[in-house]
Amino acid sequence: QDQLNRDFSNSDCHRYTPGANTRRNNLHQYPPCQVLHLSNLPPEMPTEEVAQLFAAHGNVESTKRFDKDKKMMLVEMDSLPNAIEALVTLHNSYVTADRRMRISFSRRPGAAA
Repeated sequence: QDQLNRDFSNSDCHRYTPGANTRRNNLHQYPPCQVLHLSNLPPEMPTEEVAQLFAAHGNVESTKRFDKDKKMMLVEMDSLPNAIEALVTLHNSYVTADRRMRISFSRRPGAAA
């Protein structure tokens, strides 16, 4: 079956599950851009290791770890198509045995610089 056309409606990988979090999820949906917002990272995971995951999908232009919450960071890709590919491929992927990385488009496209 075509990987791009699978039905995710009952999957853990469904990004916007209806229910209690629907309103919150709608607040954090932004148009596609080159800057990706990552969350649920292990605080001890090195920034360089995260950048290597994204380098498989294009050049990583810059990264920025959040000072107040080390579980979040921004990754700026070299192009919009590469950012989309990285989001589709890496969202909800395991970064440790029990932790899945969450990815969305940033609300501030130039924020990682």
